[in-house]
Amino acid sequence: MAEAWYKFEAESSKQYEAFQAYLELGFDRSIRKAANKLSAPDNASAEKVRRYELWSSDNEWVRRAAEYDAWKLNKRRCRMENEALAMAERHVEMAITIQDEVISKLIEFNHKNLTNADIIKWFEIAVKIERLSRGQPTEKIIQENTGTLNIMQQISEMTDEQLRQEIERHKHTIKE
Repeated sequence: MAEAWYKFEAESSKQYEAFQAYLELGFDRSIRKAANKLSAPDNASAEKVRRYELWSSDNEWVRRAAEYDAWKLNKRRCRMENEALAMAERHVEMAITIQDEVISKLIEFNHKNLTNADIIKWFEIAVKIERLSRGQPTEKIIQENTGTLNIMQQISEMTDEQLRQEIERHKHTIKE
């Protein structure tokens, strides 16, 4: 079955041209605007407007236009959903790249130029980007293990040498 906005079999070429003018007006469409659009100089006679009203009624312009609008909106929504998914995938890839780079720099870098807080901050940013891109929360709502020291606080209190030793001790698990 043909889409509602296609030419009806019983619809004349002139009627379909008028319907197309009506359809192209978008959400702000009216019979008068369609008649004006096809009139020179944009001033349709009352007789022409009445004719378009009759054609509109006979050929269901309002229903057909509503179906067309719904089709366009659905098509736009699908495109936007696909673009949002592609964007999220790109952001995940970027976040993983940043994390890999930070981990690599942690292993290879002369830590005298970066504070532990700097390293932690860059890693937190990359993790947050990845979590956001995967639709995961970035903040804990419920605090667990309130009696233990926060791991980030523990790391920030380490000396550069202690941090280097911990990285070396755990680097086989970092790359997995």
